[in-house]
Amino acid sequence: RPPRSTLFPYTTLFRSLMNPEGNPCYFVIHILVDDRELYASKMLAPGKAIYEAGLEKILPKGTYAATIKYECFHLESLAPLNGADIQVELIVA
Repeated sequence: RPPRSTLFPYTTLFRSLMNPEGNPCYFVIHILVDDRELYASKMLAPGKAIYEAGLEKILPKGTYAATIKYECFHLESLAPLNGADIQVELIVA
């Protein structure tokens, strides 16, 4: 079963989206539902986290299959590095 995140109207509350302390790259984090982007962070430095953020679109109450997409960028050159897509269950309450 995928991890769960809960979404409330007009803001999102995450279990936290973070870039671990000491990580050698910046993260840009996207949240997508049905290939529609609901959220995109700015570059997140190592040791920083996102706990609450505004959304591009508000979804009706329900449970959705969502993707949290991580893009990684070199700390100095900002060159793109690897990334990851994580499947989650997004609950709109």
